[in-house]
Order: sequence, then structure tokens, then C-alpha cells
Amino acid sequence: MIAGEIVEIAALLAGIEPAFQDAYGGEYVVSLETKRALLDARAGHLAVHDRLVAPTVVAYENEPIEVWFYEGAQTYTLTTEDGSLTYDGRVESAPVRIADALPLGYHTLAVRGAGDTTALSTVIVAPRRAYEPQSLRDGRAFGLAVQLYTLRSERNWGMGDFTDLRDFIAHAKSIGASTLGINPLHALDTTDPEAGSPYSPTSRFFLHWPYIDVEALPEYLASAAAHELVASAGLQTRIELLRAAVSVDYRGVTALKRDVLEIVYRDFRAQIDGPDGSERTATFLAWANGGGELLERFARYEALTERFVSDDGRTRGWLTWPPEYRDPSGEAVASFAAEARERIDFFKYVQFAAEEQFALAGHEARGLGIGLYRDLAVGVDPNSADVWSLRDSYLLDVSVGAPPDPMNALGQDWGLPPLDPLALRRSGYRPFADLLRSNMAHAGALRIDHVMALARLFWMPRGRPPAEGAYQRYEIDEMTAVVALESVRAQCLVIGEDLGTVPAGFRERMLAAGIFSYRLLLFEREWDGTFRSPEEFPALALASVGTHDLPTLPGYLLGRDIDLRERIGLIGPTAADAERAARIVDREQLFTALETHAGLAASETIAARDALENAESETHALAPVVLAAYRYIAQSPAKFILVQIDDIIGERDQINLPGTFIQYANWRRKLSMSVEEIAIDERFKQLGTALAPRSAPG
Repeated sequence: MIAGEIVEIAALLAGIEPAFQDAYGGEYVVSLETKRALLDARAGHLAVHDRLVAPTVVAYENEPIEVWFYEGAQTYTLTTEDGSLTYDGRVESAPVRIADALPLGYHTLAVRGAGDTTALSTVIVAPRRAYEPQSLRDGRAFGLAVQLYTLRSERNWGMGDFTDLRDFIAHAKSIGASTLGINPLHALDTTDPEAGSPYSPTSRFFLHWPYIDVEALPEYLASAAAHELVASAGLQTRIELLRAAVSVDYRGVTALKRDVLEIVYRDFRAQIDGPDGSERTATFLAWANGGGELLERFARYEALTERFVSDDGRTRGWLTWPPEYRDPSGEAVASFAAEARERIDFFKYVQFAAEEQFALAGHEARGLGIGLYRDLAVGVDPNSADVWSLRDSYLLDVSVGAPPDPMNALGQDWGLPPLDPLALRRSGYRPFADLLRSNMAHAGALRIDHVMALARLFWMPRGRPPAEGAYQRYEIDEMTAVVALESVRAQCLVIGEDLGTVPAGFRERMLAAGIFSYRLLLFEREWDGTFRSPEEFPALALASVGTHDLPTLPGYLLGRDIDLRERIGLIGPTAADAERAARIVDREQLFTALETHAGLAASETIAARDALENAESETHALAPVVLAAYRYIAQSPAKFILVQIDDIIGERDQINLPGTFIQYANWRRKLSMSVEEIAIDERFKQLGTALAPRSAPG
């Protein structure tokens, strides 16, 4: 057999799909070079598992547990997750029925073969469907969506914080909202505060500590030194400037909060080290011990990042560290941990403080009905704490992205390393389960970014363009079983962001698993460009008008996104003019749909047209159109309606422009109104009446 044929067979066995279609129906055949590069990137990950049993086995609640063993398997012992039950037997048939049923959980199967051969497998017993709250089984609910850092208030230090979140929860409750959706709160690299994207974090397990409301901490209230610093004229000036800024100054906010938190922790540390520790210090120590190895590694990473960041701030992250520090279990890291224990514990403390404040917000949000709606990003930066901590789970020489689609004609390279599907299977999906568990904490709903990754993920050899990528298959039944199990355990609804190139049959598979689809009015079109009527939306779905990667609805109507892309050079004048002409057609189609299905009055349409002819006019004239757009999707069978607060208060500029980094200030634009002002705004109050939850028929 020649080498090329070996690569082809190995690629198929490794789950690399031989061809793919883009969103336009174009066919791409994956080259031999791409397959070889992707296989090379997994060197060391493709070792054959001992062939007594599959590394992961999925079974379902209240159904027989049957396992297929491989040739040579002789006996087995299955131990339940809590250790309370064991099942022993001999392998005498195919498949072997181990039990009529097992409790939900991750159970351990030990298999013995001839001689001394052994193998371990994880038996995942999962529910068939993810959790669905009673309110959605009985009818429909609506919620508000906000990017937390964009919140203005009379008391925050320049970006939205956990106290602002609690205040906004109260305002959401006042108009009958069942949930409050927020951006990913994942930990970002605080040595590079200007890298503010919540979708390119350093860790998806931990929180971004600059969201802490420092003045609400018990340790701050007890620290005279911290009070003195905050009351000083210099620091008050810094706070006022940061609060008044149009955009979030991540560097300034992070430095300000770090200055105060270090004093707070210094005083708190004295209590920990002193002879008379308080109940509070005992609570912190118990929490820190409960965080285990993952928390310890994350805190070590944060301290090491500070140690090795260059003076100009350009060199950061573990890939730039001296080689001996790139292994989290190595001697150099252990020695560093011994000498830098106090600094490492500081980073544990800020996570403790963030977790405590976020938990309080989550508890209060449960009073809405569903609770907080969190967001799980699709991946992490290659130079991140998660990749350093879980090095065996990630593939550094591969980048994740998307083939060409309407959002990007050349395809997308997100620069994120993927989790290796074989490593996941060998681990019994524990890193994935832990990730879901971390992000379902204190939430009633979780959005999984790019949910198609449960079935396949578009991989590119790092540095190659999307046209030279390929789809890598994941074990969808196993991945979905973990999602359903964690969802039921956490009593957390799951929404799958299924936009872009969706494989055939995938949405049906998610429907069967009780995972909600994600539908946007701006994308729901017929072949001729007209908007789909509301009744064509699916019931098991979250419906909204747009999302953070799209223009706000006022901005869309005004064509602000087209102006922006022309201004920064993403499109030329001719293409921009063509888009503007097409946008006018789209706009009229939207007006027609809203008049037909959502009660938009002809006079309101005329007023909106008049306002659109003067791009500098107030967006209040567009408010009836915005409200009608949300009434439109509220007429649909979709059980969950999500309102972008940016639309309601008339924001013109989008929060993120995909495909840009320095050309546009992504993830920084604050809301034009404060939390306090939004609560009394008439447009906000009208939502409660327009989207009042309905009950199920009959």
C-alpha cells in the first residue's frame, strides 16, 4: 500500500471528512496535504486504545445497560459514580447486559482480558432529553439580553459589574421578563486588557474578575487602607473619567480594581495567617481547597503570566515562557508555586470574590422564573490558561473556524485550538462535563456557541486558509449525552447556536435531545428574500431579531454597518452602494412583514421612512418598528423570545464587527443610557405589555 492510501485510510478512521460544502453549496475536496497535516497535528493522540472495550459507552436513563466488548475481554466490574453499587460478570455474549438500569452519572467499567491486560471505560448514563423548565413546557417566556461590560451606572468604576447585573435583573423582573441573557463571563487575559473579546478567553472555567464590585466586598468594607485609597482625590478622578468614557477602558478599569483589590487582599491575608481566623477566612479556604487542581493551575498560570510579561506588554502567555515553565506539572512550576504562594492565593481570592458576587446575582435571577442565561464560547486562545492546564486535551497545531458563508466569503479562522475528540473519549468526557458544569452554575439557561461542534468542527492546519481545512467528526451521541446529563443535573435549559453551515439532520438531532435552536429574524428569509411568516419558526427555539455579531436593528435600518465597513476599508464604494440599494429593498420587505403580522401601523412606517432619510435624526422614530419586530417573533411558536436591549434603547453601532480586530473597537461600546435611565424609559416599559408570556393552548 502506498503512503497516500495509508493517509486516506488513517484520515477516515480519525474522523476527518473527505469533502465539505460551503454555505453556497460549493464542493471542496479535502487534499491529501491537509489530511496529512491534520494527522501530524494529532501525533501522540492517535495511539490505539486497548481493544477490550470502547473508552466511553453511552446508555440512557431507565433503559438496560448493554455493552459491546472486544475480542479478548473476559470479565468486568462496573462501579457506579458514587461507589455505592458494583456489578461483576463474565463476557459470554454480545452485547453483555450489565444491569436493567443504572442511575444517571459517569460510572467506571474495569475490564480484564487474557494475562494481565486491563482496560477502563466510562459508562455515561444520561437522560434522553435536556432539561426544559416548566414555564416553557406550559407556554412561552421572554428575556432581555445585555453585554454586562456595556452597562453604565451612577456607581460603577467604568464598566458594568455584578452589582449592575443585580440591578438589571430587578428591572427585567419589573416588566415580566423570565431571564436575563449575558455575554460569556470567561476569564480574559488581564495582562492584555485591550483584548476584550469574551469569545477568546484565557479560561472558560473561571470568571473575569474585573466584573467584581469592589465596594460591595466584605473585605473592602473592613479595610481602612482600601477605604482611604478609594476616597483619595486621585482615585476618585480616575473613577470619574472611566465612568464618563464612551467606551470601556479595559486597561484603566483593570489597573484601578487591581490596585484596590491588592490592598483588600493584603488585609484579608493577615487574617488568614493570624492566630484568630474568622468564619470568612474559613469559608475562603474551604472554597479554595474545593477548587482542586484546576483552580490551583489557573492561579499559578495567572501569577506566571505576571512574572513573564514583557515590559512593553507584547510578550505574554505560556507559549512565550522559558520551556521549563510550559509544563504545569513540572519541577520549575512547583518551585515557583512554593515561592509565589501569596500571589497565587491572591488570584484564588479574586475568583472567590467574583464567584460569590455572581452567585448572588444568579440566585436573584431565579426569581425571574428561568434565571440567568449564560453563554459558553466555542474555544479558548492557544496561549491560554486552559490550554496550559489541559495540554493533553488540546491540539495546538490546528485552528478552528468555518468554511465560506454569507458572513465571510473567504471562510473564517477563529485562531482557537480544538479539543481533541479522541482525548475526550479516553477521559470519559470529564473536561467537557466540567466545562458545562462550570458554565451552568448559577444559571437557568446556557447558550452553547457554535453547537455544531457536538457533531463536527471545521479544522485548519494552523496558518493555512479555510479553503485548506476539513471537518473533523466528534461523537455526537456521546457529546449530546453529556450535555443532557449536565443540563438535567443543573436544571439548566440548553440553547444551541446553530447559525452558519449546519449539517443535514443536525437540527433534528438537537430537537430530539431537547436542545433549543437559535433563530434570528434577520436570517429567517424565503428564497426571494422576503421574511418568513412567524408561524414558520420552530417551537423548540430561542428567537431574537439579531445578535452581538450583527448590527443593532436601528443600525441595520440606518445602514450603519455598511457605512462602517466602507469607512474602514472592508468593502469599496461600489460594493457599498450596491449593499445600500439592497438594504432599502430589505427594509421595505421588513416593513411589509411587520405591518402584516405585527400590527405596525402605516403611519409608523411613514414616520420611520422619514427618520431614515435623515441619518442624524433621533432613533425614537424607529422605536415602533423595533417593538413590532419583537412582536413579530412573539407571534411565532418559538417558546423563548430574547430581546436585545441595544435595539430597544436605539443603539446605532454594533458591539462587534466580525473579521476585525484593530480596525473597529469591538467589545467596548457602552450603552448610551445608564441602568437607572433604562428602567424608566417608556420603550423599555412597553416590552412587558408587548411580550407578555402566553400559556400553552388547551
